[in-house]
Amino acid sequence: MNQEMKERLKLFGLGAGVGTGLSILLLMGWFTSYEPPAEVTKRVVVSSCDLKSGETLTEKCTEIRDVAERFVPPGGLEAERLPYALNKKVKVDVPSGHAFRGDDIEGLPPRP
Repeated sequence: MNQEMKERLKLFGLGAGVGTGLSILLLMGWFTSYEPPAEVTKRVVVSSCDLKSGETLTEKCTEIRDVAERFVPPGGLEAERLPYALNKKVKVDVPSGHAFRGDDIEGLPPRP
């Protein structure tokens, strides 16, 4: 192999090494920059005390929480509907920490 060919191979090897190193750094940055999608939350009304069927819903037995949408029961009572639900009777037993559903409360007007 002559001298000119050796010089070309050195430059080619250097370029290939630099290119490989930069691509590895780029891929490492791409893989570590992933952020999971933001969790969608809803403000729902949750029972802060055990309520039995027929009891009246009072403000002291309610709590508003931001809950991940996947944990909200179907028909979950949104925080903005709480004033309409207060002082109404509960149809079913609602343990402490459980979200209210619109069907759980007697005489709750339909959603506007």
